[in-house]
Amino acid sequence: MRYTRSQPAPLFAISHAGRYYGSVIDPEANRDAKILLAGRIAAEAELEGVPLSDIERKMLYYSETGWTLDDMAEVKEAFDRECDRKEFERKVVYLITCFLSRVRVHDKDEYNAWINAMQALRRDRYYIKPLVSRVKPAQDLVGIAITAAVILGVMLLAIMLANLR
Repeated sequence: MRYTRSQPAPLFAISHAGRYYGSVIDPEANRDAKILLAGRIAAEAELEGVPLSDIERKMLYYSETGWTLDDMAEVKEAFDRECDRKEFERKVVYLITCFLSRVRVHDKDEYNAWINAMQALRRDRYYIKPLVSRVKPAQDLVGIAITAAVILGVMLLAIMLANLR
């Protein structure tokens, strides 16, 4: 059943046996989250100079449940016919990695918006979700430098103490 703005989604659902089985997908939050995530990935593609075809851009909205583009059936058929799925997924994982590495350090609000959007889609079978799980967070260079300096300092201190005896 699709919910409209005049008929909000229930906060929970009851199965036919009368048991609570969790939150129902809020269609408005679902749509907004997908628009945010797809928009950020497309913008990162522009920043990184990674070309995304129109079909690839539309596939960023693909979902088996919840909101998606009206012409998604045709988009999916064209994608399966014309695009290399593995290459597309590698490209998207790269773009997500670049985006998250940049905003995690420099724009906490943008990073939190991404995390909140992913949370809004936790019950949706959204195509991008498994790709996000493949992203390996980039190490912060400052953190690596500090760790290396501490290790080096401890080693030097140990050598100095050993030479004093």
